[in-house]
Amino acid sequence: MDTQPEKYANLEHSEDDPVDEVNHMEIMGGLADEPKEGFIKVFPENVSLNSFLNNSNVREQAAYVGSVYYPYWLCFMKVDMKRLKMKPRRVYMQLMCDAVNGEIIQVKSDERIIFDEVNPSEVNVIPCAKDQEEGKHLCWDMCKRKIIRKYRSWWFPDIVVDLSYLVYVKHWVTKDKYGKRGYYCNSFDGSIKKL
Repeated sequence: MDTQPEKYANLEHSEDDPVDEVNHMEIMGGLADEPKEGFIKVFPENVSLNSFLNNSNVREQAAYVGSVYYPYWLCFMKVDMKRLKMKPRRVYMQLMCDAVNGEIIQVKSDERIIFDEVNPSEVNVIPCAKDQEEGKHLCWDMCKRKIIRKYRSWWFPDIVVDLSYLVYVKHWVTKDKYGKRGYYCNSFDGSIKKL
C-alpha cells in the first residue's frame, strides 16, 4: 500500500493539471498523528449553535438543544485510468463514509483543516455500526461509480484506498417540548435535516 502523503495536494485532481505539491498531512492538520490516549479526532466546527438556531423552523421547535458526535470513515482514494498510447491518468479523491448508516459524502477541501481532540467520556458519542473494512469498501464502490461516470474508458479504473481514518463530526440536535420532532445540524458543513 502506497502511503506517501505528498500526493494529496488537491484531493481531486488529474496529474495532467498543474498543481502545487503540498503535504496532505499538513492540509489535514496532523490527522495521521495518534490522538492522545482515550481521545477521538473531531472535525472543527464551522457552524455555531447560534447560527443553527437562527433558522426560523428550528427556533420554533427548539425546546431541547444538545449535541452528539457522529462517526465517519475518512478515506483517501487513488485512481489510475489506462489510456491508449498515453501514460495513465491519476486522480485523487477524498470520501467520507457514515459509520452508522453507510451514506457516502465527498469532501472537497484544499484549505487546512485542524482536527480537534475530544474525550469521549465527556460527550455523547454515537457508536460505529460499520467497521473500517466496510467503510473502505463503501468508499471504493462510490469512487468507482463517480469515476466511471466522469471519465469514459475502455479499461476498468485501478482504485486503491491509500489511507483511512475514523473521525467524528459534532451534530447539534433540537427536539420539541414533547421530545419527538426536531432537527439536527452538521457543524462541519452546515447541513440541516429533520429527525
